[in-house]
Amino acid sequence: MHNFNITRRETDFCGRKLIVETGKMAKQANGSVFIQYGETAVLVTATMSKEPAEDQDFFPLTVDYIEKMYAAGKIPGGFFKRESKPSTDATLMARVIDRSIRPLFPEGFRNQVHIVVTVLSFDGVTDPSTMGVFGASLALSISDIPFNGPIASVTVGYIDNQFVVNPHFNEIETQSKLNLTVAGSESSIVMIESAASELSEEMMLDAVFTGHKEIQKLCALQQDFISACGKEKVEVVLDSIPEEIMNKVENAFGAKIAEAAVIFEPSNGVQMRVLTDQPAMQFYGGNFFQGKDSGKYGEVYNYRTSFAMETQHYPDSPNQPAFPNTILKPGETYGHVCVYKFEVR
Repeated sequence: MHNFNITRRETDFCGRKLIVETGKMAKQANGSVFIQYGETAVLVTATMSKEPAEDQDFFPLTVDYIEKMYAAGKIPGGFFKRESKPSTDATLMARVIDRSIRPLFPEGFRNQVHIVVTVLSFDGVTDPSTMGVFGASLALSISDIPFNGPIASVTVGYIDNQFVVNPHFNEIETQSKLNLTVAGSESSIVMIESAASELSEEMMLDAVFTGHKEIQKLCALQQDFISACGKEKVEVVLDSIPEEIMNKVENAFGAKIAEAAVIFEPSNGVQMRVLTDQPAMQFYGGNFFQGKDSGKYGEVYNYRTSFAMETQHYPDSPNQPAFPNTILKPGETYGHVCVYKFEVR
């Protein structure tokens, strides 16, 4: 008689079977998931300290990506027979996971959080790193740890003049002109890492949107999984700056910071000024060139800076698809066009 309360989901994803399961392994963790993609399997656990770290002004998140030779059915030989520190690839993958999930925790969250991705089996075909962000997001989402997910990531390659999502391990190494890792939520992109062989900006943008379509499927799978076995989130103490200090800084330096943030574009004579944060309005990515783009990604005025111009909600202005997790910083208004600096959180 066992005490397992197992929740399991299966689906076909990019030509391979994807199995997600919880309730059997690592039950003492705040959240844990076993993921099998093809014949490659990983175990992802998420744990959190009960109390916030004292005298610490940053979020103490640790991500460990553990891969050992036994996962491929091999035993280390030669002079070094013990496997000690993480490999370079394992360190880089841990950083990819960290960059993707770190902005999705509450502002001022100071409890220690530890994510461990352990590769249990590697079939030589499916890269286990493709499941890292997906597994970390799912383990956090079903746990009681505060987390604004779910998110997922995929790898996009460019093989024989077409985009391939999650290509085989040897294909990405030998045949692909693109090795793009893109992570995102159902509605926005949160992280991109890429290596490419002389591909145009238009093709890179198409690759991002190709990957995001598949990410949306993984997010939908996570939502179904969360509804079946997700825990209620705990209340945590958030570290915040006293309002009186913020007011003093704003009064003393706010105008100078706004003045320093002005950018002048000689080609179009537009001055861009950053003012204050406000909730997201409407934004959607377009081609990154100076001018107006009315292409397949929606109408957007975009410039070669970290700023973007976008049509506003006026009667003569079309609405754009929304990115609800985007914080827009509005600037000067020119007719029905507003200038924004944006960042995804």
